[in-house]
Amino acid sequence: MTSNSTDLMAFKKVFGKQNYQILDDNYKSKLMNHPLINGIFTTGKSFVIIANTHEWSIELVTGDTMSLTGYNNEELLSMGGKFTLDYPIKEHIPTNMATVKSAMEYIVLCPVQQREMVFVIYYYKAQKSNGDIVTVQHQSIPLIFDEQKIPYIFCNIYTDISYLDATNIPHGLILNKSTGETFNVNHNNLQLEKTEDVFSSREKEIIRLLTTGYTSKKIADFLHISYNTVRTHRKNILNKAGVSNTASLLKYVMINGL
Repeated sequence: MTSNSTDLMAFKKVFGKQNYQILDDNYKSKLMNHPLINGIFTTGKSFVIIANTHEWSIELVTGDTMSLTGYNNEELLSMGGKFTLDYPIKEHIPTNMATVKSAMEYIVLCPVQQREMVFVIYYYKAQKSNGDIVTVQHQSIPLIFDEQKIPYIFCNIYTDISYLDATNIPHGLILNKSTGETFNVNHNNLQLEKTEDVFSSREKEIIRLLTTGYTSKKIADFLHISYNTVRTHRKNILNKAGVSNTASLLKYVMINGL
């Protein structure tokens, strides 16, 4: 998908460039029109699988699977649900499982109209077929729901974030884009905890534009605010994130699910 860590591409555009087949036309429609897919970005080498948790199978594989797993698309497709258990290193599986459990419990408590906008991000180390270890950001987005409005078809986006040298690994995030809430599952505490929202709506908007390559001048023009106002927002954003530059901010954004 992306050729290096400085490239940033919308997933909707990425899917449009892939040569893939989805057996159920409904999946393809959901994939290309899903409100979360349209807004999610990645940076780094990535691949995508569409997984069916009812049948414990994989419906689709696309992207750079070889770089991240050591398997080609056909090999990974044949592994089915076994891949999701074998890929993370064993020490990080308990955090992943606690995140899954917390996410499903949370979704059941959400109003039905919010459930499509709830997704999970896992951060863990994974092992390639040759034994090499990579650090992975794994975003899991619900596509199809059953009669009880529980998701069972998921779009799973795997990105190599080894270059970020993340220290808080493993951990999981549950994000509700309807309410703006974020919850954290940390390997030191497997209980679900609500994450404090430190950025204002305007700051989040500027962060989004910064991470898609906008300059301060372009942000000012786009938002119809002054250049100096953008500069002030950028300074406040860096202070709140505890970083000194935009490159470090991108790392913060990736690790914290912004």
